[in-house]
Amino acid sequence: MATFLELVNDVARESGTVSESQELTTVTGATGRLRKIVGWTRQAWEIIQRSRNDWTFTRTQFASELVTGQTEYDPVTDLGITNFGRWLPPRDSLGAPTIYDSAIGRADETPLDATTFRDFAQRFLIGLPDNIRPAVYAVGGRMLYVGGPPDKAYKIRGFYRRGVQTLTADADEPFVDEQYHQAIVWRALMLLGDDDEAPYEVASSGAQFEQIYRAMVRDYTDPVVLG
Repeated sequence: MATFLELVNDVARESGTVSESQELTTVTGATGRLRKIVGWTRQAWEIIQRSRNDWTFTRTQFASELVTGQTEYDPVTDLGITNFGRWLPPRDSLGAPTIYDSAIGRADETPLDATTFRDFAQRFLIGLPDNIRPAVYAVGGRMLYVGGPPDKAYKIRGFYRRGVQTLTADADEPFVDEQYHQAIVWRALMLLGDDDEAPYEVASSGAQFEQIYRAMVRDYTDPVVLG
């Protein structure tokens, strides 16, 4: 896997404006044009991640424990998700969380049914509803709601989209297969070309980027199912 430092040096080398003798040994403290290249490389990966909202490489799983009587859960403080971006929409086949009684195990696992936050609030956030095994869930902003209020500490599992990964440390690695890391290099070179007001370099790097990007779309998005 290519590290952030290696990607930065690849961009610097491909740009043709920085000699191999100037290759960085760390991204920390870079100055001048190399400092810009560090920033462009970081920004290129963030642009790629934000370019689509259906990348499968941003979809990942969590497992946590519900709290008796609690219907509202913050993904970080309550569910322990440190890289949270957003919840999957109900139309996603993996969007519905599941719960099970930890005393029984996964043989007891059942999916929660999706409902709107408005419906959920009317049913479970007014008065004192009875504690039961939750059967529905809703999303309100970043919060996950389950209802009715749990009558015990059920286990909950589900999927979410991780937040945008920012490359910061030398050893940071983009969380896609290495064969697609070169897309970051070409996208960074496009940013460099824009800064240099070099349209030929932007077009040349853009053509290389598009080839890899199309392969990413093919491999990292779910196929469209008709009917």
